[in-house]
Amino acid sequence: MAVRRQLPILNQKMASPAGAGTSPEEGADRPPWHWSAIGAVLIFALWLPLAMVGQWLSRGLLGVLVPVGTAEETEAFLARATGAVRWSVRTATVGPPLLGFALACLAGGAMVGRFGGQAGAKEAAVAGVVAASTAWALTAARVGLGATWMLWPPVALLGAGFALAGSCWGERQRPRP
Repeated sequence: MAVRRQLPILNQKMASPAGAGTSPEEGADRPPWHWSAIGAVLIFALWLPLAMVGQWLSRGLLGVLVPVGTAEETEAFLARATGAVRWSVRTATVGPPLLGFALACLAGGAMVGRFGGQAGAKEAAVAGVVAASTAWALTAARVGLGATWMLWPPVALLGAGFALAGSCWGERQRPRP
């Protein structure tokens, strides 16, 4: 059987032979700003299952902290509860989903740092802010701006910070030449 030869197109790199793996330099071919979008999509893809686990964990914690009853009974319980109980309920409601988001940003930033070629901490932090901004915009579109406008800055800072930390760790995992 004869081997077919493919002629290169002007200014196009030759494709790697069949069966060859991707090269470590492949990430370097992409402009750094592409990695911000790739990181944001990756953070969202990782966050979705973590958010479901966080909601499940929140619901379980609230089941332990707040007695089961109607909405009026729950409101009455929280109205007469001590400050520590109310703080525990708030933490159980918000903590697990935020922890899931932080872990997703950490992992997404690590992937950008490890495989991003010329991309680094800045692009990973932008990916965290973009993911947080997208989540906030989706929430604001559903719930309304009035209840959500003050949530964007802390969540964006959380996303940027954890993606930045993940990027620093990912850059240390790059193979050394």
